[in-house]
Amino acid sequence: MTTASPELAAEWAERMNPLPGHAVRAAVSTGLAEQLDTWTTLTSIHRAIDADPTAVRVLVEYLESLGLVEREGGTKLRLTPAGRLMLVSDPYGFAQHWHTNSFAHRIEAAFAQLEESVRTGTPCYELAHRTNLYRDLRPDSGHLAEAFSSAKSLTQHSARRLAEWIDIPEGSTITELGCGVGQYLCAVLSARPSLTGVGVDLPAVVAHAESDWATQDDVQGRIRGMACDIFEDVPTGADLYLLCNVLVDLPEQRATALLGRVARADDEVRLVVVELASDLAPPALVTHMNLHQFAMTGGRLRSSGELRAIGELAGFACVDETALGGGILALSLLSS
Repeated sequence: MTTASPELAAEWAERMNPLPGHAVRAAVSTGLAEQLDTWTTLTSIHRAIDADPTAVRVLVEYLESLGLVEREGGTKLRLTPAGRLMLVSDPYGFAQHWHTNSFAHRIEAAFAQLEESVRTGTPCYELAHRTNLYRDLRPDSGHLAEAFSSAKSLTQHSARRLAEWIDIPEGSTITELGCGVGQYLCAVLSARPSLTGVGVDLPAVVAHAESDWATQDDVQGRIRGMACDIFEDVPTGADLYLLCNVLVDLPEQRATALLGRVARADDEVRLVVVELASDLAPPALVTHMNLHQFAMTGGRLRSSGELRAIGELAGFACVDETALGGGILALSLLSS
């Protein structure tokens, strides 16, 4: 058996180095990054944020070594273009992600429990925070807005493609289960002015979604929220149900049980399932997502065939499907 080379050891040491992320998070959370928005000095920074002068110097020098801070004349300092990603005003929203009060930080902190999660099968998030991820989205914490802002940006393209593909008579009502802010539902309603919609989710999520819908002129008056736990009760009366990016959060038994509950909601149920499919997505993304979902919720990505199979186990037949781009698949299911 050959041993690792010094070059390979150095490469892996660099890959596994957690210090850059912690340094950036400290710069954002203490306000140090904001002080570096314009030319300044170490003395001005530590006074402005009421921090230890030596610690400020060491942190700034480390950020400089990462290419995030530049220096002029020996003492004047400011953020480089890359460093400006740490500013609250940056349009990419990285500062919100890096702040220690962010929901993203709670997710990352949960990974400290990965060893115990591997031993027990319990999601890291539940081990770290004593609640599941979605029930931890408290409206007073800003976490709801953070989580759903990210979700909207990631699904804009596929939501538009779904609106073009979906087949439903004029005047119909669509109910999205586990809707979040209902980005898929809103895309369909925006494209089809005769349709109405119902977004179903936990009470705090629905309250946040309704405030978001009130700002969207193209769906106002045609969409309403319904507070409901879809694992306990599925509302009846929809002409079409949507279930978007929900199954990925669930282990097999819960995913099949949820689909079965939907299949029994009415005598005949039409359901469109939207998921990132493991056979359509890049392999590196699949392995990343599978570990992430297992650690956070106990779920995983599924292939197109696996999605059709759990639908059949739950009492659905697949009547149509289409790729929405980016590895995302839409399945049209009919209860059988």
